[in-house]
Amino acid sequence: MWVLVRVTALIAAAPILGSRTVPVKIKLGLALVLTMVLLPIVPKAPSVDPLSASALLITVNQIIIGVAMGLALQLREHLPNLIGRRHLADGFDLAIYR
Repeated sequence: MWVLVRVTALIAAAPILGSRTVPVKIKLGLALVLTMVLLPIVPKAPSVDPLSASALLITVNQIIIGVAMGLALQLREHLPNLIGRRHLADGFDLAIYR
């Protein structure tokens, strides 16, 4: 269950899959498939009552981790573009002042 929460949060925040143009059914299907692939690899989760406060904290923790992973993917996607724009602007500044 925790794997599904983390993978769903990751897909929701990922650069291409998190956009509004991708249908929700495709996002959920991909999350389910990735969860089934990752389930044998991930260590067994602690047994916690699903309606307890600790389960809520674990769920929020998994959502935060998944969103952070998605945001890291977005940063990886956009950082070269931002760096390139900054160097381009520096080049224009040098050309204007000379």
